[in-house]
Amino acid sequence: MSLNPFHRRIATPLLAGRLRVLADRLEAVAAGLAPTQSDLDRAPRLDEWHLAQSPAGPVLVGLVTAHPHCGPGLIHTSPIWIIDPTERWALSLSRYYRLGKAAGSKEWVQ
Repeated sequence: MSLNPFHRRIATPLLAGRLRVLADRLEAVAAGLAPTQSDLDRAPRLDEWHLAQSPAGPVLVGLVTAHPHCGPGLIHTSPIWIIDPTERWALSLSRYYRLGKAAGSKEWVQ
């Protein structure tokens, strides 16, 4: 069976690899093994963030620093899979984020 052109654009080796990494991270979080301090030390930081809806699913929008490919400045993340209950970190399709001050918040998360 051959894929139609739309599916060929979506079903890429890059996406497959990201999904494998995400699955490993989700298993580690479920087991209480992640994120590690090292994961969070390497993670970009989002400030003035809020949750938004995109065609791909829920994303975070905010001011990023220390991102390997974007910013510093305003970004939206890839789809979000987990936000820590204490709102100190989030896991997207591609990486962890450290969460600083939420939009409209008067308190800072260190």
